[in-house]
Parts: sequence; C-alpha cells; structure tokens
Amino acid sequence: MNIAPRINELLPAEIRDLLFLIGALADREDREVFLVGGMVRDIIMGRGTVDVDVVVNGDGPSFAAALATLTGGSIVLHDRFGTSVLILPDKRRVDVATARTETYSAAAALPDVSFTVIDYDLERRDFSVNAIAVALASGEFGEILDPFYGQADIAAGVIRVLHDGSFVDDPTRIWRAARFEQRFHFHIDQTTEKLLRAAVRGDILNQVSGTRIRNEVKALFEEREPSATVGRLQDFGVWEALVPGLHVGAEAVRIVGAIASTGETLSVWLKPDWRVFNAYLMGLAVDGSAEAARGLTQRLGLSQHSRRAVIGAVSGRRQVLSDLDKKSKASTVHRALASYSDAALVFFYAAGKEGVRGNIERFLVNRQIKSLISGRDLTRLGYRPSAIFTSVLEDVRAAQLDGVVTTVTEARSLAQHLMDSRKSNG
Repeated sequence: MNIAPRINELLPAEIRDLLFLIGALADREDREVFLVGGMVRDIIMGRGTVDVDVVVNGDGPSFAAALATLTGGSIVLHDRFGTSVLILPDKRRVDVATARTETYSAAAALPDVSFTVIDYDLERRDFSVNAIAVALASGEFGEILDPFYGQADIAAGVIRVLHDGSFVDDPTRIWRAARFEQRFHFHIDQTTEKLLRAAVRGDILNQVSGTRIRNEVKALFEEREPSATVGRLQDFGVWEALVPGLHVGAEAVRIVGAIASTGETLSVWLKPDWRVFNAYLMGLAVDGSAEAARGLTQRLGLSQHSRRAVIGAVSGRRQVLSDLDKKSKASTVHRALASYSDAALVFFYAAGKEGVRGNIERFLVNRQIKSLISGRDLTRLGYRPSAIFTSVLEDVRAAQLDGVVTTVTEARSLAQHLMDSRKSNG
C-alpha cells in the first residue's frame, strides 16, 4: 500500500515539503530513510499531524547533520541511542534516529541498544498501531512497511502489544495503552489487557523511576480529555499499585475532567506561572487521604514547594469548600484562600459548587486591588519594624476589602490605632 496521496491531502505544505526534502537527501546519500511513529498512524487514520519522526538504516546522526545543513537547523545529539533532534529555523523539530533494537537486562530497566535495520527497529515498538513505517526515498515514497498488521488493528480500533513481555520490559506502556485507547476510542485487545493487568499485579511499577512515571502522568494530563484515561487506569489497579491508598473514584474523575476548562475560565486572573499539573494531581488525590497525596507527590519526585501545595490543598479541601459555599465577607474569603497556590484555587473551583466558584472569582478579582498602605507607611508613622506589622497590615487590608476603609488616610488611622493597641497589650 502507498499512502503518498494521503500525505499530500492531510499534511500542511511545509511538512510535505520537508518529507520530500528528506527523501531527496536519502537518494543523494544512498540511505534508506523511513517515516515512523504517530504521524504514520495518524495519516492512516485520516488525521492531520505535525510531529515528524524518521528512522535511518545506518548512521542517523550524520544524516541529521546533513539535513541540518540543508534546512539551516541545529542539532541536539543523544549518542547512547543514536538519536538526534533537528531544530528547524521556525522552531519545529524533527526526531532522527538510527534503526535500533533494544534489550532489557532487567524488568523496567532502561534498554541496552544495538543498531540494526528498520525491520528489527519496528519490533521494539510499543503497539502494532505504532509499528508501521513509510519509505521516504523518492523512488518508493509513501510505501508502507507493516510487519505487525498495524493497519488492520487501526481499522478494527485495537491496541495490541507486539510480544508478551512488553509491559514488563517497559511498564510505562501501561499509561500509553490507556491514553491511546481513550484518545482514539479504540479498545485494548483481550490478550494485551491480560498482560497489562498481570504486570500491575506483579508490582512492576515499583521498579520504574519517579521521573519516568511523572513524564507519563504529565502526558496523560495533556490529553484533550484525560478523565476517561484516569478512570481506566483505576480500573486496571494502576493508581493503588503506584501509591498504596490512592483510590481514584468518581469524584476524582469528575474533578480531573473539569480542571482544563476551569483553568481557561480563571486564566485572566491567574498568575502566569501557575502549575496546571499540580491542580490535576490534587484532583487525582481528592478521594484519598493526605497520606495518599503525600505518597503520590513523593513517588513522582515533585519539588518540596509542589508537594506542600498538593498536600495542603487536598487536606484543606473540605474546610475550604464548606466555608466558601455561602455568602461571606470579602475579607473572610481572602483569609480562607490567601495561603493557597493558584493551582489549588483551580482545584477548589473545579470541585466546588456555585457559591464556592463565585467566592473564588471574587477573591481573584480583589487580589488585583493594591493595598492602601504598606510597611513603609507604618515606619513613616514612627513605628519600628516588628512582627506586629504583618498582622496589622493584614487587618487593614481586610478592612479595605470589606469597604470599612476607602482612603489612604483612613487606612493609616486604622493602622495607627491597631499598632498602639497591640503594642500596649504586648
């Protein structure tokens, strides 16, 4: 089968031209070069895509270097795996790999690599739908190599591993199987599901590093609709195998599903560096205990700052939702939310009812209002900086939010009264 017509139909002109250029370079250097990966799968499915991955029979890095010369791009080389990333002038990237095989010295270990030809390279792929190659040399441009019947599985909507040890060799394929199943509305075939469940029961996940697990969980949350995949992984027992006590129930699935739209709703008020990943983790851990949330953040190797943010939001959720699900003074809302990260605010909003959401929006709007006075004003009033400053400024801020003080003069007068009374009581 030749899919050149589909390439012409589905891909943007700049991507088509790039593939033709790669094919011409393959002819000039007498190389066999193939398009592989998600682009091939998506083209067969009639979907447009822009991620270009090519495999070279022979020296991949030298081919990538020649391609960089032609395109004016730059190269990032990964020697161990014979792979290169070509960064084009328009910032698009092309992954260029030497055809290779992979063997695993132990379950879940990083692979040992040896270089080979495309036929054996396809054998190391995760699923049949991703084990299809397309020739790029001009004489055979668009010709498909499909030794594992991936086209038939695409037509049938099936996710199927290539061998029985697939999930043991690389347990991160468990996440990818669930993601692809839900993204494409496919189904994991019966044998593959049995192998997956056996790998989970076999405690294989504890042999995978936190970094690799974190990368897969991030990829999950980057899906357009991650909640279904979260629920599917719960069905497989993945979350509790990963972190004892991490039960992901219906409420967690609902909140995860609402996080993305919540972030969009609140985006105008959120800080630019807010962490949507942390918000998703809060949703994931909502049905469990603080200990489960702590275990999740540790297992994924989060920073101390992110750990505190996730654990604090999960622990404080019930109190916050209870306090804010009613009409409250602006200062009360401020005190309830001021210590939480923006990711937590998104989490609370996704978890809460209308009253909670209204109060969170009010908090975010009020957060933009500049305080009438600062510590400098207190020193100008003759006070020496002390620990009392913080509480006094907080109380003046509260009075400002509630409309009790509306001018700098009123704020200074209240601050002076509070300072004098607290100094005398102290």
